[in-house]
Amino acid sequence: MSVQAFNPNLGVSWIGLSTDPKPSDAPAGARFFAVKPDLSVEEYIFGPGGWSILPGKAVSLVAGAASVDGSLTLAASNVAQNLWGGTSSVTPVNGFELCCPDADNDIWFSDSGPAVINGVGSMPLRAGGGYYRTPTGYKPLGPVSVISSGPAKITARRW
Repeated sequence: MSVQAFNPNLGVSWIGLSTDPKPSDAPAGARFFAVKPDLSVEEYIFGPGGWSILPGKAVSLVAGAASVDGSLTLAASNVAQNLWGGTSSVTPVNGFELCCPDADNDIWFSDSGPAVINGVGSMPLRAGGGYYRTPTGYKPLGPVSVISSGPAKITARRW
């Protein structure tokens, strides 16, 4: 059962379980916050075509953990390296975020095995600001490995 509320910043809004039906008589601009089984929350907005999810607006109701920095410079070319201490046992518990501030070299990363440049299971972070953050509720498969074809800086956080 959803509950109606009013927020001066958002206007009319409801909160309910993701299985609850969204109100069909909502005014334009109304919001619906759907609580999913993993306690993440998706935000919807009501418009002319009905309810639409607001991408990138999901939040979690689970108390977060402090993030741990894993930023470094990859000195060796074409050699995969694990983040956060270099041991294979360091897997982010709740998620991670990576950015490639390096101006010259792309970085490839993987949480399913050693990263490989242009390899299956690896994803690119483009030079000059390529960015990745795990989706809400995503549990990494294993340690995060990174690789580059030349020296490259990487900004990394895990939580």
